[in-house]
Amino acid sequence: MLFFPSKAGETGKLYGSVTTAQITAKIKEASGLDIDRRNVGGQPLRELGEFKVPVRLTADLVPTVTVIVHREGEAAKLPGAEAPAAAPVEAEAAAPEAPAEEAADAA
Repeated sequence: MLFFPSKAGETGKLYGSVTTAQITAKIKEASGLDIDRRNVGGQPLRELGEFKVPVRLTADLVPTVTVIVHREGEAAKLPGAEAPAAAPVEAEAAAPEAPAEEAADAA
């Protein structure tokens, strides 16, 4: 996944855009692959959100990369991260109690 913090209006429209050149620069930074910007996506991204952008490596090999454009100064919302963060903490808090109960039963 590639993350792009951007300035955006209230409706989610970007004041600028995330260009194919910016996407290729992030790909190179993350993986070391030098890809021509003309082989990435089609149009610049002009809204906040998650996008699947095709990257043409060869005529037959066209994987997609997930690009997340989020408001500058806010944390990016990861896909599938809608679950509350408190649920795993409660599960961890319950885990240490189980051995204490077993020790009490054994005594």
